[in-house]
Amino acid sequence: MPFVIGPTSIYVGDDVNFFGKVDIASGYVCENPKLVIHDRVELGHNILFVVNKLIEIESDVNVAGGVRFMDSDAHPREMAARIADLPPVEDEVKPVRICRGAWIGQYAFILKGVTVGEGAIVSASSVVVTDVPVVARPLGSPGQPALGAHRTSVLRPISSDDAASRRAITYALGLGASDVRGLHVALGEDDTVAAEAVWAARALPIPVDVVASPYRDLGYAAAQAASSGDFALGSAGAGLGATTVNLKGGLGSASAATQGGVKVAALAVVNAVGSVTIGDGPWFWAAPYELNGEYGGRGMPSAFTPEMHRFRVKGGPDATAIENTTLIVVVTDAILTKAQAKRLAMIAQTGMARAIHPV
Repeated sequence: MPFVIGPTSIYVGDDVNFFGKVDIASGYVCENPKLVIHDRVELGHNILFVVNKLIEIESDVNVAGGVRFMDSDAHPREMAARIADLPPVEDEVKPVRICRGAWIGQYAFILKGVTVGEGAIVSASSVVVTDVPVVARPLGSPGQPALGAHRTSVLRPISSDDAASRRAITYALGLGASDVRGLHVALGEDDTVAAEAVWAARALPIPVDVVASPYRDLGYAAAQAASSGDFALGSAGAGLGATTVNLKGGLGSASAATQGGVKVAALAVVNAVGSVTIGDGPWFWAAPYELNGEYGGRGMPSAFTPEMHRFRVKGGPDATAIENTTLIVVVTDAILTKAQAKRLAMIAQTGMARAIHPV
């Protein structure tokens, strides 16, 4: 909950997110000071509202951490009044308004009498003392609208009325672009209809183009191009250049049929962050599941040494998540429910864990 000092009346709309500490302070300069926060506003950590008359945050505004809103100077302008520790006079208190869809950058100061226009962006650490026009981008101290040539911006694909999409729209508009458009990639007819309804209801200031996803057609094309003949394994295709901690990786495949006639096949690209051998070998972690001497029939070591258990990853201390690109596709002619398909994927992941350490 916000920390509140003083007699402020606080109004908070729907779907407002507080991502940390928010302080609200007011004095007794004006009667019934108000803080009004409309729907879908996102407030970062360590935000301060100094309210003596009115501060209003309209819908869909994003406020980063460390921002300060003040509708007064907090102290009178006259030196004698400050020395006497008097409050500011009412004429020096002027409302602050942040219009719909604006974005206030980290550590910005929004001072008395300022209106930040719809869709405008206030850059980090700006001190804003005058009104910010619609979709302007003020910079520096005091904040001034940025100058520069208009340019077309490409907005990232959007699929729903979420906070990330609203931020992306606000940011693109704030760049002063000559043309800003949304792009929705439709996965099906129902998805298209639902998305169009959402964006129409929001009355967005940008058009949203709906395009068909290419992946379904690419999947069909891949299936049609498939053949029953042999294909290259090892350093081929996606397996080219693949490695593990100490050995060359590559492309591999396997297939089997159950007694009931169900066929299962797997295609794997092993570019693992871990090791497929116990220590430096010649034993493989997957040796208990070896078929037809595929690992050379070496079995398991007679005993495990501490060195064999040592944690080793590709890249050593500087390893990152991108080091691990082990990919597996499992195909079956069995008719599966969604839950059964998920279970099959979990089994495949377990198989990886039995063959690669760490997986």
